[in-house]
Amino acid sequence: MKRCNRCGAEFDPTNPDIPDSHQREVDEMLSRQIVIEAKNVIVPKTSHHAKKVVKIGHFTKLADKPELVGTKEFWRHHFNTSPSKPAAPLTGPLRLDVVVVWPYRKSERASIVKSGREVWHTTKPDRSNVQKTLEDMLQECGYFENDSQLCDGSFSKLWGPVGRFVITLQRLTD
Repeated sequence: MKRCNRCGAEFDPTNPDIPDSHQREVDEMLSRQIVIEAKNVIVPKTSHHAKKVVKIGHFTKLADKPELVGTKEFWRHHFNTSPSKPAAPLTGPLRLDVVVVWPYRKSERASIVKSGREVWHTTKPDRSNVQKTLEDMLQECGYFENDSQLCDGSFSKLWGPVGRFVITLQRLTD
């Protein structure tokens, strides 16, 4: 449910029978929001920390380990093939909300598995490390100019019956 900025009434922006008085606000809200999602996927757990030191002549530099290369390819594929990819990078302040669900562990309690509910993922990878990898890949794929634009947001990591992710990127207004 969303609240109308003009009259304070609540309305569901996904409802096709939106009152005309709220249609303009819904159109504005949807034009400021990008949603990228996929179901029945195994989201990689490798983060931007998977680096190795390589020597080139007298110099050393950090390079991605193979598992990080695979993780970047996963995100690159989903971000570049998303129908909601913007034609040009978003500008200004942004909000990023992320929900990542990994399939249940084999050790998950039978009552949880039977219920099909999602439960908090309290093991590695760390939320901040996965988030940084996502932010870097969203920037590389042209969703925004610089991850310093991300001013607000949330990140949830869960166990569930199927792997999935939902990423919502929204322009913030002053």
